[in-house]
Parts: sequence; C-alpha cells; structure tokens
Amino acid sequence: MLLLIPLLPFAGFLVNASLGRRLPKSVSGGLACLAMLGAFLVSVVSAWPLFGDGGHAVEQVVFNWLSSGALRVPFALRLDQLSALMILVVTGIGSLIHIYSTGYMHEVSDS
Repeated sequence: MLLLIPLLPFAGFLVNASLGRRLPKSVSGGLACLAMLGAFLVSVVSAWPLFGDGGHAVEQVVFNWLSSGALRVPFALRLDQLSALMILVVTGIGSLIHIYSTGYMHEVSDS
C-alpha cells in the first residue's frame, strides 16, 4: 500500500507525458489532480493508525534489491510518525498546488 504513494503521481506523469498533447487540457489537468489526491488519500489511510495510542512503524518490503551470499538489501518502505507527517504535508500541499494551478491556467490558450 505504501508503494502507491509515489507510484500514483508517477503514473499520472507518465500518462500526461505520453498522451498530454492529444488530451484536452481539462482531462490532463484533472488526471494530474486525481493522481495527487489519490496519493494523499493513500497517505491518510496509511498514516491514520500511527497517530493513535501506541502507533508502531510500518515497514513494507517491496522486493529484494540486492542479494550476494548472505547479504540481502531489500527495497523497503518504512512509515513512522515523522515520515507519516511529511507524506501528509507533501501530498496534501502538492494536491492543492495541482488544483490551484489547473484552475489558474484554465483560461490560458494554446499558442
């Protein structure tokens, strides 16, 4: 679930980078806003249990990044109270910036 937080905005970027010129501005702007709002909602759902009494850090091992003999280096995502606060701030403010800039640039014509 933690992997969705960076992957949703990245997927929105990939779609807008590859199809952005062919899509209307409202669709590409809406897609960017939805990707950021989705990341914010996943952040809220992931961070909610940490802010209660006795919230413990969550660690999600995505895949084994490097293996050599007894050495194992996993690609893992860890969510504790400080990182939960930071992802809420970054995805929340990022969502607001996307919404504001989409509305602000709505009247700008294609040149």
